[in-house]
Amino acid sequence: MTNLLIPVFFDDEPHSATIKTVSPSQLAIIDATKLKQFLDSQPEIGYQLLTHWLSNILPSIRQGNKRLASLFSWGLKAHDIDSIF
Repeated sequence: MTNLLIPVFFDDEPHSATIKTVSPSQLAIIDATKLKQFLDSQPEIGYQLLTHWLSNILPSIRQGNKRLASLFSWGLKAHDIDSIF
C-alpha cells in the first residue's frame, strides 16, 4: 500500500494535478488553515518543510523552463526569425 502526503499550497487555487494510483493507497488531506496555524507556531518545522518542498519542486520548474526555452527557440527558427530584438 502506498502512503502519500499531499501538500496544500497557499494560493487558494484549484489543485494543479490529479493523482491516480496503480495499487491501493492511503492519502492524507491537510487543512490549509490548520497547516498555516501549525507552521506559524512551529517556524523551525516550517522552514524544514519549505526547504523539502522546494528541493522537490525546483527541478521540475527548471526542466519546464528548459522546455519552454527550447520550444521558443524552435518557433523562432521555424519562422526564420533571427532575433526578437
